[in-house]
Amino acid sequence: MKPPIKLILSAVMVMAFTAMTAYADVITVTGSTQGNFDGGPTSIHPTIGNLLTALEFQGQGFSTPVTTGLPPVQVTVGSFDLRTLRNFDFNGHTFNLVVNFTAPPGAPGGPQTFTATLSGIITVLNGSEAIAIDFDNIPQAFGYTGGIFNFSVNDIPTLNEQSAFVDLTANVSATATPEPLSMLLLGSGLAGLGVKLRKRRSS
Repeated sequence: MKPPIKLILSAVMVMAFTAMTAYADVITVTGSTQGNFDGGPTSIHPTIGNLLTALEFQGQGFSTPVTTGLPPVQVTVGSFDLRTLRNFDFNGHTFNLVVNFTAPPGAPGGPQTFTATLSGIITVLNGSEAIAIDFDNIPQAFGYTGGIFNFSVNDIPTLNEQSAFVDLTANVSATATPEPLSMLLLGSGLAGLGVKLRKRRSS
């Protein structure tokens, strides 16, 4: 008794789903951040400004689980603190976020840099005490053993003295590389379906 064509198609769909989900995995993206202003010395807490008005970044370690194939996960990668007691022009200055990834296995070992432009003039007497930190939000892709993960940094549109140590966040997503065996099984199933369909037509 020949199996109905719907049964064959159902079996192939199950094989396809199995092949596509076999390599969906949860990875842990781990690293730490430092920074520098205008390309100066990199440290865990760099500053720009003067003794009375300064912008400080506080780097930190981070670790977040990411499921391959799902939307990005948001993780905190540091914080900014603005202290305003004197006029200061932040326009034209830049901030570089320096990230060192230590996981997943096979992640790039060297520092990766994400650059932001600063904007805003601190004029204390006129009551203007807010600045903006604008990153290039295009995700950067990094290979690891088993796939690729993407990392992008979010902007801080408004930072003022009243909001001390505002979190800097990043988006992390991952895509797994299909395992050869899973793709071979899927290919074999589709090939087998083609043979059965040809035999069915010829009969």
